[in-house]
Amino acid sequence: MSLLSFNNIIENDFFDFNFIIKDVNSYSAHLSKNGFQVETLLAHSNLVLKYAIKIIKENKIEDNIDKIIQISTEKEKIQNDIKLFYLKAIYWHDIGKINENFQKDKMSNNNFENIDNGISSKHSILSAYLYLLNCFQYINQNYQDKNERIELISICVYFSLTLWRHHTGLYSSWKEFLNGSEGVKICNNLYIYVLKLNLKIDKNMHQVLIGHLQNINFAKNENYYILSKSLFSLLIISDYYATAQFMNYGNRNDLVYDDFGLIDKEFVDKIYQELYIDKFDDNQKQQTFNQTLKEIKSVNINFEELEDKSNKNLNILRNKLFLEVRENLRIQLTIIQNNVL
Repeated sequence: MSLLSFNNIIENDFFDFNFIIKDVNSYSAHLSKNGFQVETLLAHSNLVLKYAIKIIKENKIEDNIDKIIQISTEKEKIQNDIKLFYLKAIYWHDIGKINENFQKDKMSNNNFENIDNGISSKHSILSAYLYLLNCFQYINQNYQDKNERIELISICVYFSLTLWRHHTGLYSSWKEFLNGSEGVKICNNLYIYVLKLNLKIDKNMHQVLIGHLQNINFAKNENYYILSKSLFSLLIISDYYATAQFMNYGNRNDLVYDDFGLIDKEFVDKIYQELYIDKFDDNQKQQTFNQTLKEIKSVNINFEELEDKSNKNLNILRNKLFLEVRENLRIQLTIIQNNVL
């Protein structure tokens, strides 16, 4: 059984802010270093999604994501919707920048005026709220079984954490998000931003969501945590590449960057040269001791003989550990190089 591919999933209307956000081109996401160029929220979101799809393909991680989803739940419909929510979190990560205060204060966007919304110019919590509310509506429209609803709402809350903390690090716990003063609690007054979207979400749905989040018995699944961690990593790196592209190359639809840190033969050879080949200066004075370390007789001493605390034993222990790590690395590099070849 195979799941829908990410390339199929992005055909969903959830991945087109032209459809979702009213007057979408009035919202900015970034200013250039000199402040003269503006990247729209639509352009940034599209570019982040493109980089995410590219990184998934280059690193061959879609199969791994599918496997984690498939062992999390047995039903194919739920599996495909989890995958939809996963990718949607990446596209929606900055939707909270429709906050007027963010536009006015951070983007110097004179199309907006400051308002008292309870979150100042913050955008991440608003992104998490709008994402979660939209997912909540989708789940309620497409699922009748209570346990299935709880399962999907639970995974969406996990994914919401990545949106909430994609600028500060994923260190805040589930409880802080649901009950803390900076989490969902401050979303009570944010329904006004639903009116800026072309989505039919009535206020009752907002009230039900806020109430449920405080009282629901969420499904616990370690695979949800693994998925959210992988989502966080993918979101951060995709956002980084997209933002760097705008800052360094301006507004472009094509992907400028194509080096995603993959281990190829050139990289393997460079590491080997650094760690296993001795280097000498112009006077033939040895600068590294990669090979000569093997000649140090003390490294053959058993660990049991090094239990007494002394500087001498500490240095011998360091040498032994260095050799062991280096040898293990050599073996792994050889395996990687053979796979590359």
